[in-house]
Amino acid sequence: MFQIYRTSKGSSRLAYIEMNTVSRIKLSSIHRNGDIPDLFHDGSRIIAYEVENPGLRSRSLVVLREVSGTLLRLADFPFAELKDLDGDGKPELISRARPLGQFFALECREFRTMAAAAFQTRIYYFSKGKFERDARRFSDYISARISENERAISAQDPRSVIRYGDYLSRTLSVYFDLDEIGRGREGWKKFTSGFPVKENDPAPVRKCMKEMESKLRDELKIPSDW
Repeated sequence: MFQIYRTSKGSSRLAYIEMNTVSRIKLSSIHRNGDIPDLFHDGSRIIAYEVENPGLRSRSLVVLREVSGTLLRLADFPFAELKDLDGDGKPELISRARPLGQFFALECREFRTMAAAAFQTRIYYFSKGKFERDARRFSDYISARISENERAISAQDPRSVIRYGDYLSRTLSVYFDLDEIGRGREGWKKFTSGFPVKENDPAPVRKCMKEMESKLRDELKIPSDW
């Protein structure tokens, strides 16, 4: 359980409560100096805390905004952090979402793999009392994440990789990040090129790959002309 009290003239009253008995809760690093900062320079105060569930391997950042004595819960963001990306003194919120969910799997008759780490980088900026999503304003940051995943992919052979789910997750992450900055078609082309099928591959292998690609096309709503 996480509680916030407002103190005034020697008395205290409960201002906010998080009813959670299974997760670990800790204050965000923005409170490392022990204060409640005016992060966005608009006269309000921000309280942020992390909620982690080790069993589900999930973590979220909860952001509260105090305005005129009232605490408003702005939103919950998965695997998020507050960081000033453009140097204007006000942080952006960087989140890593799972568009396909944590338990998405691809499978065919004798093969199954999960893509639990297929993340999409989403960036939000604060405007007029709320967070607005716009990764294109910070495309350099997204591009750096794409390059990091591409380097890891290029060092692996999809035909012999041991942790196939990790390889699949990284290739999907490249697609998701390119799609986030308006380059989805390029991202899909990169994704499919990461799983080459050869003419001399056994027929069951070719069939399996086609089935998995078809499922992904449906899940991601990929246009037929891509």
